[in-house]
Amino acid sequence: KLGLSAARSGWKDYVAAEGVAELYAGHEVASHTVDHPDLTTLPDAAIADQVQRDCRALQALVGYPVTGFAAPFRAQDARVEAVLRRLGIAYSRGPGADPTGAPPRDPLHWVPAAHCLEDVPAILADAQPGSLLCIWGHSYEYDEQDAWDRLDAMLAALVAHDCWVATHRDAIAALAQRWTGLRRGPGAAPGRLRAGRGRRGRAPSGRPQRWPGRARDPGCRGSG
Repeated sequence: KLGLSAARSGWKDYVAAEGVAELYAGHEVASHTVDHPDLTTLPDAAIADQVQRDCRALQALVGYPVTGFAAPFRAQDARVEAVLRRLGIAYSRGPGADPTGAPPRDPLHWVPAAHCLEDVPAILADAQPGSLLCIWGHSYEYDEQDAWDRLDAMLAALVAHDCWVATHRDAIAALAQRWTGLRRGPGAAPGRLRAGRGRRGRAPSGRPQRWPGRARDPGCRGSG
């Protein structure tokens, strides 16, 4: 919530602005809007303003393009996703849950596998090879529920299952390069893909495949 109003989120009570880049090195910072509104209730221009101003603030803190997004209250719909797409956002955490860990067909509607306080070790035990498990949550929830032992258990399970732990941007880049035979289907909506017959990591034409989930270097459009 670094891009949120400091008065609203209180993040400056915990870390100084000049320490953010070092503290979150190795992590990926993504947008969560400026004022934490329900975006589905706002007009398109207001949605764009919330995201663009947030991206601008975040990029000033971390020094790299911000291309990810998580909607407040997990409230997003097709209209919100269309605005995000126009802004150049590469992925967004969608509503719902998919414990199978199926890779997202549209990165702007990335459905998480589980909440951080759920039984993540059990989900990992049932996961199939090649699953992509997005775990979401808030660190303060561990404090509120005195549940830091659950984080320890999740981290131990990740190690035990030899999982690849990655940022969303890293996962998107891997999908773009290695996903088996993805191609655009006839009449497919922009940004949506379906499986086709092709060599691993190649489009059916034999050319390197392209996937709209690839992180965009410029970051959020209009964010400076």
